[in-house]
Amino acid sequence: MQSGIQGISFVVSENSGDSNRQNIKPKTAMLHSLILPGWGQLNNGSRKKAAFFFAAEAFCIGGYIYENHQSKQSGLSSFEREAYKTDRNSFVMYWLVAKILGITEAYVDAQLSDFDVKDITPEELKKPEKPEKPTEQKLNLNP
Repeated sequence: MQSGIQGISFVVSENSGDSNRQNIKPKTAMLHSLILPGWGQLNNGSRKKAAFFFAAEAFCIGGYIYENHQSKQSGLSSFEREAYKTDRNSFVMYWLVAKILGITEAYVDAQLSDFDVKDITPEELKKPEKPEKPTEQKLNLNP
């Protein structure tokens, strides 16, 4: 029996666009984004979004650590200490918002991965659709 992680692979292409999209299941993308910020976005082929969510969560965690450290400094008044604790708690809320947005974005992006997007010109939008003619069915009551 082997222990440890067998292998986690990140598929990142240097090309932009949908060429590096893996078409993973939405729940898998959501789980990946829950485990590591930006992993779900990387698997969906969105490198910029992955970097953004990773940076956002790192900023929130760093802010929490900094404010927590500042609140434990000696020589602070009770008002200053409470201000640092309030800021520290705010960073927890910001982190939760960033985490929820990252998970949701990864899920939605994976869900819409096979959605066919084409450019629609304004002329195509102005064309009225032809309604289908109702089909007539005759009922024969004679035996």
